[in-house]
Amino acid sequence: MIILHTESSMNFGGQELRICIEMEGLKKYGIDSILACKPNSKIASIAKSKGLKYYELPFSSSFCPISISKIFSIVKKHKVNIINSHNSKDAWNSVLVCKILGIPFVRSRHIALKLRKHYISKMIYTALADRVLVTGEYIEKMLIENGVKSEKIYRIPTGIDIQKFSEQNKDSFKKELGIGNDTFLVGFVSVVRSDKGPHYFVRSIPYALKQIQNVRFVIVGDGNFLNKTKALAEELGLKEYIIFTGHRDDIPSIMRALDVFVLPAIKPEGVPQAVLQAFASGTPVIASDIGGVNEVAIHGKTAILVKPKEPEKLAKAIIQLIHDKNLQLKIVDGGKKLVTEYSLDNMLLKMKYFYENLIKKNEKT
Repeated sequence: MIILHTESSMNFGGQELRICIEMEGLKKYGIDSILACKPNSKIASIAKSKGLKYYELPFSSSFCPISISKIFSIVKKHKVNIINSHNSKDAWNSVLVCKILGIPFVRSRHIALKLRKHYISKMIYTALADRVLVTGEYIEKMLIENGVKSEKIYRIPTGIDIQKFSEQNKDSFKKELGIGNDTFLVGFVSVVRSDKGPHYFVRSIPYALKQIQNVRFVIVGDGNFLNKTKALAEELGLKEYIIFTGHRDDIPSIMRALDVFVLPAIKPEGVPQAVLQAFASGTPVIASDIGGVNEVAIHGKTAILVKPKEPEKLAKAIIQLIHDKNLQLKIVDGGKKLVTEYSLDNMLLKMKYFYENLIKKNEKT
């Protein structure tokens, strides 16, 4: 079986990570994967470093003749069985090829933003997609509300390698930053976009510093909102207290080193991988009470939830969690139990059956 993944984003976040994880992981089930992505995109460089097969396509518009022609050639050359498209432009270019050649088309939806109201925009999910693959319940409900038939939607959250995150050294990252073990380290680990709320994390810091001094804050990641986030930290005079690492590949050791992980998202999303990673690492979580996030971050059981866009309340939650050891132990234990449902092996097995069943259905028709 050959799967062609298409991705027209230039960024690299949870969506793009999911593609790479799936491409690597399904090899053991005899499923080969190919990636079609934009030139100089981050996912192209990651695919190259991992030895994954990929092609660079322009995806300059929703109807790009060069991209359509190249997708057609890739499918014919490699005898692709299914195309799984992950973004808008690449989806519209791919679906035409699928309809011409009679192979199944999957439209994956990783984000929880509402669909455009125009009927034609929705067709890629309704009339044109053979299956719609989502990563969280909130996204599934949103699509149903927008006219996508429930029987067409399959929900398979992204899994994580639990062992990789649970076996890391807890002290190495702090040593690298020059932070002693007696200092609390509170971290934001994510692609740095405005919807993830890094600016609210920064704004919470002055409130937290009024109550506790032996604490440092770290933002791990890169993105289009990084410079604005750095400028805000400078404006608030937080240079002494906050560290920006940029993009890092050693996320498991970083997650393990944090005393508190914070995800102050301001928009709904799919089940966030970073929260699951923190659970597996045994790191207590504070997150926004918002769609997608609160599917796994359950207040008082696996995390502490706060309302989005309220930095003072976020700071209070940080202070509470640092001081309350019993609460830390309770939510860490809850997170470790819940994350077993989101293992990488479970996800890969579900994806195997998903693709196999789709091919069988297509052969019958």
